[in-house]
Amino acid sequence: MTRVLKLGVLNIVASPHPEGIYRELLAVAASGEAQARGSDYARITRPRDEGDGILSGRILIYANIDKDSPWLDIETGEELTEEDLDEISIPDKARPNFKSFIYVFDEKNHLLYFETVNEFGKGLGISTAYRAIARLLGEDRTSQLETAVEVTVVPEEDAVDRILNMPGLKRLFIRINAPNPEDFEDKKLEVLRDLEANHAKRVDLNYVKAAGAESLTPTEEVRQLAQIGAENGYVKGESNGDGQPDELSTKALPKTIALPMEKDAGVLARMLGYVRNQGRRRQAQRP
Repeated sequence: MTRVLKLGVLNIVASPHPEGIYRELLAVAASGEAQARGSDYARITRPRDEGDGILSGRILIYANIDKDSPWLDIETGEELTEEDLDEISIPDKARPNFKSFIYVFDEKNHLLYFETVNEFGKGLGISTAYRAIARLLGEDRTSQLETAVEVTVVPEEDAVDRILNMPGLKRLFIRINAPNPEDFEDKKLEVLRDLEANHAKRVDLNYVKAAGAESLTPTEEVRQLAQIGAENGYVKGESNGDGQPDELSTKALPKTIALPMEKDAGVLARMLGYVRNQGRRRQAQRP
Protein backbone atom coordinates (compact mmCIF):
# COMPACT_ATOMS: atom_id res chain seq x y z
CA MET A 1 0.00 0.00 0.00
CA THR A 2 1.23 3.47 -0.83
CA ARG A 3 -0.07 6.89 0.04
CA VAL A 4 0.69 10.25 -1.54
CA LEU A 5 2.59 13.06 0.12
CA LYS A 6 1.49 16.42 -1.30
CA LEU A 7 3.81 19.43 -1.26
CA GLY A 8 3.82 23.07 -2.28
CA VAL A 9 6.89 25.24 -2.95
CA LEU A 10 7.77 28.86 -2.18
CA ASN A 11 10.80 30.75 -3.46
CA ILE A 12 12.38 33.01 -0.82
CA VAL A 13 15.01 35.43 -2.12
CA ALA A 14 17.19 37.65 0.07
CA SER A 15 19.14 40.45 -1.65
CA PRO A 16 21.92 40.78 -0.65
CA HIS A 17 22.35 37.25 0.65
CA PRO A 18 25.45 36.86 2.82
CA GLU A 19 26.38 33.46 4.21
CA GLY A 20 23.78 32.19 6.65
CA ILE A 21 21.15 34.82 5.83
CA TYR A 22 18.36 32.28 5.21
CA ARG A 23 18.92 30.64 8.60
CA GLU A 24 18.71 34.08 10.18
CA LEU A 25 15.54 34.92 8.26
CA LEU A 26 13.79 31.72 9.29
CA ALA A 27 14.86 32.30 12.89
CA VAL A 28 13.36 35.81 12.76
CA ALA A 29 10.17 34.42 11.20
CA ALA A 30 9.96 31.90 14.06
CA SER A 31 9.95 34.71 16.62
CA GLY A 32 6.45 35.97 15.83
CA GLU A 33 3.09 35.20 14.27
CA ALA A 34 1.19 36.39 11.21
CA GLN A 35 -2.37 36.27 9.95
CA ALA A 36 -2.77 33.52 7.37
CA ARG A 37 -6.48 33.70 6.53
CA GLY A 38 -9.47 35.05 8.44
CA SER A 39 -9.07 34.06 12.08
CA ASP A 40 -6.29 31.60 11.20
CA TYR A 41 -2.79 32.63 12.25
CA ALA A 42 0.58 31.05 11.59
CA ARG A 43 3.93 30.53 13.24
CA ILE A 44 6.93 28.48 12.20
CA THR A 45 9.33 26.62 14.45
CA ARG A 46 13.01 27.53 14.46
CA PRO A 47 14.85 25.75 11.64
CA ARG A 48 16.75 22.58 12.46
CA ASP A 49 19.98 21.83 10.61
CA GLU A 50 19.68 18.60 8.59
CA GLY A 51 23.12 18.93 7.00
CA ASP A 52 24.20 19.86 3.45
CA GLY A 53 22.45 23.23 3.60
CA ILE A 54 19.04 21.70 4.31
CA LEU A 55 16.84 22.96 7.15
CA SER A 56 13.57 21.64 8.53
CA GLY A 57 10.78 22.73 10.84
CA ARG A 58 7.02 22.99 11.12
CA ILE A 59 4.40 25.50 10.01
CA LEU A 60 1.84 25.88 12.80
CA ILE A 61 -1.70 27.02 11.99
CA TYR A 62 -4.25 27.91 14.68
CA ALA A 63 -7.15 30.24 15.41
CA ASN A 64 -6.87 33.46 17.38
CA ILE A 65 -9.99 34.24 19.39
CA ASP A 66 -10.89 37.76 20.49
CA LYS A 67 -12.03 37.01 24.02
CA ASP A 68 -13.54 40.48 24.35
CA SER A 69 -15.83 40.12 21.33
CA PRO A 70 -19.51 39.15 21.74
CA TRP A 71 -20.17 35.42 22.22
CA LEU A 72 -23.24 33.64 20.84
CA ASP A 73 -25.54 31.39 22.80
CA ILE A 74 -26.47 28.88 20.06
CA GLU A 75 -29.45 27.63 22.08
CA THR A 76 -31.16 31.01 22.37
CA GLY A 77 -29.66 32.85 19.40
CA GLU A 78 -28.77 35.68 21.76
CA GLU A 79 -25.51 37.07 23.10
CA LEU A 80 -24.09 35.26 26.10
CA THR A 81 -24.70 36.94 29.42
CA GLU A 82 -21.96 38.24 31.69
CA GLU A 83 -22.62 35.29 34.00
CA ASP A 84 -22.07 32.81 31.15
CA LEU A 85 -18.88 34.59 30.09
CA ASP A 86 -17.50 34.35 33.61
CA GLU A 87 -17.62 30.55 33.26
CA ILE A 88 -15.39 30.59 30.16
CA SER A 89 -11.73 30.04 30.96
CA ILE A 90 -9.16 29.83 28.17
CA PRO A 91 -5.46 29.96 29.14
CA ASP A 92 -3.57 32.82 27.47
CA LYS A 93 -1.17 30.30 25.88
CA ALA A 94 -3.97 28.16 24.38
CA ARG A 95 -5.13 28.37 20.74
CA PRO A 96 -7.84 26.21 19.10
CA ASN A 97 -8.01 24.57 15.64
CA PHE A 98 -4.32 23.65 15.70
CA LYS A 99 -2.74 22.08 12.60
CA SER A 100 0.93 21.31 11.95
CA PHE A 101 2.76 20.91 8.63
CA ILE A 102 6.40 19.98 8.01
CA TYR A 103 8.61 22.31 5.98
CA VAL A 104 12.05 21.68 4.46
CA PHE A 105 14.21 24.56 3.23
CA ASP A 106 17.00 24.26 0.66
CA GLU A 107 19.48 27.07 1.44
CA LYS A 108 21.42 26.81 -1.82
CA ASN A 109 18.32 27.13 -3.99
CA HIS A 110 16.35 29.16 -1.39
CA LEU A 111 13.23 27.02 -1.85
CA LEU A 112 10.77 26.20 0.93
CA TYR A 113 8.90 22.89 0.48
CA PHE A 114 5.90 22.25 2.74
CA GLU A 115 3.12 19.74 3.28
CA THR A 116 -0.22 20.82 1.85
CA VAL A 117 -1.96 17.85 3.48
CA ASN A 118 -0.62 16.47 6.75
CA GLU A 119 -0.80 12.92 8.12
CA PHE A 120 -4.19 13.65 9.70
CA GLY A 121 -5.71 14.80 6.42
CA LYS A 122 -5.70 18.49 7.36
CA GLY A 123 -4.96 20.89 4.53
CA LEU A 124 -2.79 23.98 4.10
CA GLY A 125 -3.54 25.88 0.91
CA ILE A 126 -0.57 27.17 -1.07
CA SER A 127 -1.95 30.72 -1.15
CA THR A 128 -2.51 30.58 2.63
CA ALA A 129 1.05 29.38 3.21
CA TYR A 130 2.34 32.11 0.90
CA ARG A 131 0.53 34.87 2.79
CA ALA A 132 1.72 33.54 6.14
CA ILE A 133 5.39 33.19 5.16
CA ALA A 134 5.45 36.52 3.30
CA ARG A 135 4.08 38.28 6.38
CA LEU A 136 6.40 36.46 8.77
CA LEU A 137 9.27 37.70 6.58
CA GLY A 138 7.85 41.20 6.11
CA GLU A 139 10.08 44.27 6.07
CA ASP A 140 8.92 45.26 9.55
CA ARG A 141 10.46 42.03 10.89
CA THR A 142 13.58 41.66 8.76
CA SER A 143 14.83 45.24 8.28
CA GLN A 144 17.51 44.82 10.97
CA LEU A 145 19.17 42.18 8.78
CA GLU A 146 19.72 44.80 6.05
CA THR A 147 18.41 42.63 3.25
CA ALA A 148 15.33 42.81 1.05
CA VAL A 149 13.17 39.67 1.11
CA GLU A 150 10.75 38.55 -1.58
CA VAL A 151 8.52 35.48 -1.38
CA THR A 152 7.08 33.95 -4.56
CA VAL A 153 4.76 31.04 -5.22
CA VAL A 154 6.63 28.59 -7.47
CA PRO A 155 4.28 27.90 -10.41
CA GLU A 156 3.69 24.81 -12.52
CA GLU A 157 6.39 23.96 -15.06
CA ASP A 158 4.21 24.99 -18.00
CA ALA A 159 2.68 28.09 -16.40
CA VAL A 160 4.56 30.60 -18.57
CA ASP A 161 3.73 28.74 -21.80
CA ARG A 162 0.06 28.60 -20.84
CA ILE A 163 0.00 32.35 -20.20
CA LEU A 164 1.99 33.41 -23.27
CA ASN A 165 0.02 31.09 -25.55
CA MET A 166 -3.40 32.41 -24.50
CA PRO A 167 -5.47 33.05 -27.64
CA GLY A 168 -5.87 36.77 -28.28
CA LEU A 169 -3.34 37.75 -25.59
CA LYS A 170 -3.89 41.50 -25.19
CA ARG A 171 -2.00 42.34 -21.99
CA LEU A 172 1.07 40.83 -20.41
CA PHE A 173 2.43 41.86 -17.03
CA ILE A 174 5.82 40.64 -15.77
CA ARG A 175 7.20 41.48 -12.33
CA ILE A 176 10.83 40.57 -11.70
CA ASN A 177 12.22 40.83 -8.20
CA ALA A 178 15.96 41.33 -7.93
CA PRO A 179 17.31 37.77 -8.08
CA ASN A 180 20.39 36.26 -6.54
CA PRO A 181 22.88 36.97 -9.37
CA GLU A 182 24.06 33.37 -9.67
CA ASP A 183 20.49 32.16 -10.18
CA PHE A 184 20.42 33.57 -13.71
CA GLU A 185 24.06 33.51 -14.81
CA ASP A 186 22.96 32.11 -18.16
CA LYS A 187 20.47 34.93 -18.79
CA LYS A 188 22.50 38.08 -19.43
CA LEU A 189 19.45 40.22 -20.16
CA GLU A 190 19.52 44.00 -20.07
CA VAL A 191 16.74 44.25 -17.49
CA LEU A 192 18.74 42.14 -15.01
CA ARG A 193 21.81 44.31 -15.53
CA ASP A 194 19.66 47.41 -14.98
CA LEU A 195 18.26 46.03 -11.74
CA GLU A 196 21.76 45.47 -10.39
CA ALA A 197 23.20 48.76 -11.70
CA ASN A 198 20.35 50.82 -10.25
CA HIS A 199 20.26 48.94 -6.95
CA ALA A 200 16.57 48.30 -7.61
CA LYS A 201 14.54 45.65 -5.80
CA ARG A 202 12.12 44.95 -8.64
CA VAL A 203 11.00 45.95 -12.12
CA ASP A 204 7.50 45.76 -13.62
CA LEU A 205 7.06 45.25 -17.35
CA ASN A 206 3.74 45.87 -19.13
CA TYR A 207 3.01 44.85 -22.72
CA VAL A 208 -0.25 45.96 -24.37
CA LYS A 209 -1.44 44.66 -27.75
CA ALA A 210 -1.27 47.21 -30.59
CA ALA A 211 -4.53 48.30 -32.21
CA GLY A 212 -5.35 46.03 -35.13
CA ALA A 213 -3.10 43.20 -33.99
CA GLU A 214 -4.75 39.88 -33.23
CA SER A 215 -2.51 39.14 -30.28
CA LEU A 216 0.74 39.95 -28.57
CA THR A 217 3.58 37.89 -30.01
CA PRO A 218 6.17 37.54 -27.22
CA THR A 219 9.76 37.38 -28.45
CA GLU A 220 12.30 34.90 -27.12
CA GLU A 221 13.70 37.57 -24.79
CA VAL A 222 10.24 38.35 -23.41
CA ARG A 223 9.69 34.63 -22.87
CA GLN A 224 12.95 34.48 -20.91
CA LEU A 225 11.88 37.48 -18.84
CA ALA A 226 8.52 35.84 -18.18
CA GLN A 227 10.28 32.67 -17.04
CA ILE A 228 12.43 34.68 -14.64
CA GLY A 229 9.33 36.48 -13.41
CA ALA A 230 7.56 33.16 -12.87
CA GLU A 231 10.42 31.90 -10.73
CA ASN A 232 11.20 35.18 -9.00
CA GLY A 233 8.16 37.41 -9.22
CA TYR A 234 4.79 37.27 -10.96
CA VAL A 235 3.38 36.93 -14.48
CA LYS A 236 -0.18 37.64 -15.61
CA GLY A 237 -1.86 37.54 -19.01
CA GLU A 238 -5.20 38.95 -20.16
CA SER A 239 -6.99 37.71 -23.25
CA ASN A 240 -10.12 38.16 -25.33
CA GLY A 241 -9.47 35.10 -27.42
CA ASP A 242 -12.95 33.61 -27.14
CA GLY A 243 -14.79 36.90 -27.13
CA GLN A 244 -14.89 37.03 -23.33
CA PRO A 245 -12.32 38.64 -21.04
CA ASP A 246 -10.01 36.05 -19.52
CA GLU A 247 -7.08 36.21 -17.09
CA LEU A 248 -4.39 33.78 -16.05
CA SER A 249 -1.44 34.25 -13.69
CA THR A 250 1.38 32.27 -12.14
CA LYS A 251 -0.29 32.72 -8.74
CA ALA A 252 -3.29 30.81 -10.06
CA LEU A 253 -1.04 27.98 -11.30
CA PRO A 254 0.99 26.91 -8.24
CA LYS A 255 3.30 23.96 -8.51
CA THR A 256 2.12 20.89 -6.62
CA ILE A 257 4.28 17.86 -5.93
CA ALA A 258 2.86 14.38 -5.32
CA LEU A 259 5.29 11.88 -3.81
CA PRO A 260 4.29 8.23 -3.37
CA MET A 261 5.09 6.91 0.10
CA GLU A 262 5.21 3.43 1.49
CA LYS A 263 2.93 2.71 4.41
CA ASP A 264 4.44 3.81 7.74
CA ALA A 265 7.23 5.71 5.95
CA GLY A 266 8.43 8.94 7.64
CA VAL A 267 7.22 12.19 6.09
CA LEU A 268 10.30 14.21 7.02
CA ALA A 269 12.69 11.57 5.70
CA ARG A 270 10.78 11.42 2.40
CA MET A 271 10.82 15.20 2.06
CA LEU A 272 14.52 15.43 2.86
CA GLY A 273 15.37 12.80 0.26
CA TYR A 274 13.31 14.55 -2.40
CA VAL A 275 14.70 18.03 -1.66
CA ARG A 276 18.30 16.79 -1.71
CA ASN A 277 17.72 15.10 -5.08
CA GLN A 278 16.11 18.24 -6.51
CA GLY A 279 19.02 20.35 -5.25
CA ARG A 280 21.54 18.11 -6.97
CA ARG A 281 19.55 18.28 -10.22
CA ARG A 282 19.40 22.08 -10.11
CA GLN A 283 23.14 22.36 -9.49
CA ALA A 284 23.87 19.98 -12.36
CA GLN A 285 21.76 22.10 -14.73
CA ARG A 286 23.62 25.33 -13.97
CA PRO A 287 26.43 26.34 -16.36
